[in-house]
Amino acid sequence: MKQSLAILTEIQKRTPRVNSPWRANLGSFTTDGDKSRPVNHKSPTGISVSIPWRLFPIKPPTTNPLRKPHNLPFATPPPPERMYTIMEHMDQILMKAQTLIEALPYIQKFNNKKVVVKYGGSAMLDENLQLNVIKDVALLKLVGMQPIIVHGGGKEITKWLSLLGHESKFIEGLRVTDEQTMEVAEMVLGKVNKNLVQMVEKLGVKAVGISGKDGSTLKVEKRTVNGQDIGFVGTIKEVNVDLINTLIDNNFVPVIAPIGVDDDYQNYNINADDVACAVATAIGAEKLAFLTDIEGVYSDPKDKSSLISVLTLDKADELLEGGFIGGGMLPKLKNCVDAVRNGVSRVHILDGRIEHCLLLEFFTNRGIGTAIINKESIFENETANN
Repeated sequence: MKQSLAILTEIQKRTPRVNSPWRANLGSFTTDGDKSRPVNHKSPTGISVSIPWRLFPIKPPTTNPLRKPHNLPFATPPPPERMYTIMEHMDQILMKAQTLIEALPYIQKFNNKKVVVKYGGSAMLDENLQLNVIKDVALLKLVGMQPIIVHGGGKEITKWLSLLGHESKFIEGLRVTDEQTMEVAEMVLGKVNKNLVQMVEKLGVKAVGISGKDGSTLKVEKRTVNGQDIGFVGTIKEVNVDLINTLIDNNFVPVIAPIGVDDDYQNYNINADDVACAVATAIGAEKLAFLTDIEGVYSDPKDKSSLISVLTLDKADELLEGGFIGGGMLPKLKNCVDAVRNGVSRVHILDGRIEHCLLLEFFTNRGIGTAIINKESIFENETANN
């Protein structure tokens, strides 16, 4: 017994304390985390002794010192002042939850459906509006829809032509496009196109910018106005959807600039509204949305309270034939009606100056603009102005 105590005293002097819950190498012997197992030690004199773990001055820690403590946000109840803040804003929280619930049937209905967004007007000039539109498009993609952007750039083209000392001329809303104007238009539209692609990519959504020249996507023929030559302005005669569908199938958002080619591969400037309608029809889009500088279609243009939320084809024909529609809305509404008649489920005319106008129109019961539809496309919660 005296020998055992002497050996133990020697071990205690020579051995540092080690806090390990598993296994520690203590110089000339080994300890194990199991308290019930004795530790075998062979002394320098050749005598083997069995020393119970409880005799050692080493306490296994109750927790692993190598593990960091959990720092979960709700590991402990929030303080009273935090609870008060939550209750104070409960109405806003519930309103956001209700908005998401309201959007659910629309997300389900339009899942994996193609949506064409014609992007133009003042929404392209304001950086904040520009970012909000791109955020909306990114969200459409992330909730399962297949957005395609068709963009214009008329105001940017006019600005650059002015800087070059070249006057812009228009005939019935169409830009007279000579060779120099065509060159500037292609340059400006290419710059706008790549900027939009970059903005989409920054939000974590893949995008590819193309024009109608790529893959011969837009084949055109020369356009005239009442027999008058307006230069390199084209009217679409064919849309090749192969490249667009390839991009969509590979999880990209196509961003399309309104430049096309004729049979001789001469470049032509095309009205972006025409491109959006032609692309939407060719790919069988479920929705086509025009971002404009007006709130929508009015039954009486002088009465701002006469905004039509849901407009059937029959009612649209009445407005067109009755002369209630004029100015820049006339060709736009005609394009919308043609798109619906050619298979697009619904066409939306929206005020692009309103933040997140796409989400408000697509995912809420009332919407904020005008939806042009067939009667068969009316939802249960919609009432057509007919």
